[in-house]
Amino acid sequence: MRTREITVSEFQDNLSKLHATLTEQGRRVLLAALAGVDSYFDGDRSKAASVIEEDRIIDRIDVEIELKSIELLAMGETEPYAIRSVLTIVKVNNELERIADCAVAISECVRELESGYVVPQTFRVMANSVIGM
Repeated sequence: MRTREITVSEFQDNLSKLHATLTEQGRRVLLAALAGVDSYFDGDRSKAASVIEEDRIIDRIDVEIELKSIELLAMGETEPYAIRSVLTIVKVNNELERIADCAVAISECVRELESGYVVPQTFRVMANSVIGM
């Protein structure tokens, strides 16, 4: 799958774009995690459905990041720092996808909540602490 060789400058430009895409994905996943937790504590089925729908976008961008990473590696940059940078993006992207899947799992629990069920306030404090990590 080798494509044309690129210059260091072109590689850096593409790497910067990939990093920006990953950063935006991180923001998207953080918002999904927060919304998933909020939907659970508020018993908000509509918000939970939005989190599940947003995960489709997250999944699509996850694949785009992986494909662009592969393309970038195939362009011939062989400096160790450059390869490590791309591999780090792939690893972080994978973790973001896992976090988004957890947001979906939390949101899916909203359907199972009984009407009038009140989640103890200490659970919300713990959830906010975890998200803050």
